[in-house]
Amino acid sequence: MSISIPPISSLVADCTYNRTCNGLQGLYLIGQAEIDDCLSRVKAFAKDVHEGAILSGTGKKFKNVIVAGIGGSSLGPVFVDKALATPEDKMKLYFLDNTDPDGMDKVFAAVLPELDETLTVVISKSG
Repeated sequence: MSISIPPISSLVADCTYNRTCNGLQGLYLIGQAEIDDCLSRVKAFAKDVHEGAILSGTGKKFKNVIVAGIGGSSLGPVFVDKALATPEDKMKLYFLDNTDPDGMDKVFAAVLPELDETLTVVISKSG
């Protein structure tokens, strides 16, 4: 048996992010322009943090980042950190990726001396 599947572009040509289109429920698409805009804003934010244009509440440059996200929300960032981290990185990453109190204690113990130099990023895929 052969099944012919039309190109996805013909099915969702007019869809935009978080909308129902052509009877397709739950299909979330982001156009290239939105991806490019988001990427440029993320890069600008990272540059501002690294250069000290964005400071902590006490006016200090950030040295650490706590990434808080459970399961799939943190798997990508953990993978990238493990694969690409070097001693020359501008910031040290710590992950809160489950609800284990011992793991949280280790992260908090590591950043406590520099808590006012620690940026927190919360990642959630579910909103």
